[in-house]
This record gives sequence, C-alpha cells and structure tokens, in this order.
Amino acid sequence: MKYAEIETQKELKHLFHKSGDIIDKVAFQDVDLTEFEEDVSRFYFSNCLFLGCKMNEKIKHHIEEENYIFPKLEVPYNIYPNRLYDRFDLYGEYELGKPETYEQTFDKIVYNHFIKTGKEADSIKETLARRLHDHSITDALYNFLEQYDEKKVVAIMGGHSLARNTADYKMVVKLSKQLTETGYLMTSGGGPGAMEATHVGAWFAGRSSDDLKNAFKILDT
Repeated sequence: MKYAEIETQKELKHLFHKSGDIIDKVAFQDVDLTEFEEDVSRFYFSNCLFLGCKMNEKIKHHIEEENYIFPKLEVPYNIYPNRLYDRFDLYGEYELGKPETYEQTFDKIVYNHFIKTGKEADSIKETLARRLHDHSITDALYNFLEQYDEKKVVAIMGGHSLARNTADYKMVVKLSKQLTETGYLMTSGGGPGAMEATHVGAWFAGRSSDDLKNAFKILDT
C-alpha cells in the first residue's frame, strides 16, 4: 500500500486545493493542521497516517476513526523530522571562539540525552522514539537523494581511527574535494576519521590549494 507524503504546509495547501471529497492513503508528517481546520472538516479521511502533526481536539475527533494518529513523545528531539538536519539546526547556538556555547546546541543536548539513556536504552519509550526518528531521517534522506544521479553519489564509510595529521586523512580530503568539484555528492556515515575528512574535502570544493594547506596546518595542531 503506497502512501502519498505531505511534509510541508505548502504541500498540505495543495492537497486540500486539488482533492475531491475523500483523502485516502496519505501520510502527514510533522505538519500543523490547526490553521487548516475548515479545510480538514470538508474531507473524509481514510487510511491516513498523522505523524507528530499539530492538531486541536476538533480536528482529532474528525480524523481519528479510520486513520492512525502517532503522537509526539517527550524526548529532546523531534521523532518525525520531515527533512534532514542542517548546520543551523545542529549548531545554531554555537559562537566561534566561545567553546562553552557548544553546550547550548541541539547537537550537544541530544548527545547528553543519548549518554544519559544509554546506547542500549532499556526504556521502550526511548527505543521507540529513536526508531521513529531514524525512520523519518531515512525517508528524508531518500527524498534528498532523488535530486541526484545515483551514479554521482559517493560514500566513504569507516576509518574512525584515522588521525587528522596523517597522510591518509589528507588524501581523503583531497579526493573528496576533487570529486565534489567535478559534480559528485560526497556522503559518509557521519563519524570521525576518514568520514570527517570526506566532508572537509567537500567543504573546500572550489577553494584554493592555499586555503586547504592552511586548514591542514590547523588540523595538525
């Protein structure tokens, strides 16, 4: 059973404008329905999924009979994100030159929560929240990759222990820089070592070799 996906207010407005009297097999993900109360009341919803959507009691009463409403859980992260994170989401509160401000970032808040609850959390609420979050991120990742030719996506995985001052780390940086400059999308598992080097290289795409040399000097310290 294939579901259409609604992930933005714009898509929601378009759906209400185009649909007839019945909305069937649609997944609504992290959208605010409250401003569309009148539109919602005009339709009959069937076999729809509402993932972490904001709604009032009137809307909930209207849709709950033949649909599935997934509530938010009390964790410090959205378990139904409808897009990938960017640097502003993760590090928006960080101020360059003020390392103490990292403590206020979303990245650190979630990391602290992860350490507190444990890698193998024994709370079913926590494990469920993580699975739902990761499912949403996977879905967002597939949506993001649709804009690229699959033959132009390169992934570098592993190499966690590769130190920043090693020749291999710098080789990965240079390789990633060159591939990005020729139109490839560089991806990784998001860890340290070679994976970090992958994104350092992609970041320096289009920048001069002197800029890269200066960066290596900083990373060597």
